[in-house]
Amino acid sequence: MILFAKTRQEYDSYRDFWRLVELAEFSTVFVDEIDLSSRHVFITTMVNDEWRAMFERHSGRRDAHTILWNLERPLGWANTLHKYNVRTWQMIHDRWFDEVWVSDRKLAEEAEVRFVVLGSHPELGVPGPLDRKMFDIVHMSYLTNRRQSVYKHFDPLTVGPNSWGEERDKVLRASRFALNVHQDNHPWQEPLRFALFAAYGLPILSEEINDSYPWNQETMVWDKYPNLVGHMRAMLENRYERWAQMGLRAREMMCYTYQFGDVVREAVLQTTGIR
Repeated sequence: MILFAKTRQEYDSYRDFWRLVELAEFSTVFVDEIDLSSRHVFITTMVNDEWRAMFERHSGRRDAHTILWNLERPLGWANTLHKYNVRTWQMIHDRWFDEVWVSDRKLAEEAEVRFVVLGSHPELGVPGPLDRKMFDIVHMSYLTNRRQSVYKHFDPLTVGPNSWGEERDKVLRASRFALNVHQDNHPWQEPLRFALFAAYGLPILSEEINDSYPWNQETMVWDKYPNLVGHMRAMLENRYERWAQMGLRAREMMCYTYQFGDVVREAVLQTTGIR
């Protein structure tokens, strides 16, 4: 059985991920409920003291297969890419995890871990009517100086606020474009945010990415950091129907071709033979 393991400590930035787990009808357990002697697959996204305590508490035979799906950026998780790689492989060496998944193909290649697409689900969000768009852009990201240096060039009344729950749904449905600016200078993907935007059929302008797979020119637009403001303004001046079609192509790709549950089950099957 595939089980997703949650920490008792809640992290707002992972709410969308756990909604995807729910929509894909996976069962969940808390980290401190994991039984490493069972023949289950346990997938988690967060490593904190709860995982260490669970691991150190176990003794005897181990039959479980453990997976860390690491969605954190290297600088935020380990300060440098080198330390990111060292920390990742130390966890595998110490048997904390049997696998590490990363949803940026280039990052997975550099860290020598497994690349798994983080798909979406059609019920994660529903595209809003084109005639009821209130906001030009939405970003749903933590405001850093680097991001604010881009967002400040747009009228605050036209920028959908970062929010949660019902308000988050309303803002996303009422937005025309999604604008993605990296937290740092490194061109890695933001796969969970992309999965969210795709569910709502939002056309995405993103800061450039090393390897955008599975995204392509039919489903996303990229540009360099200094060009984002001008590029976004140009897109806003175009006929929106053209961009709306791009958003719907992205939705089809991420919600159906790479639907979250299907991707996870296939990846686990390939490794363990467990469905």
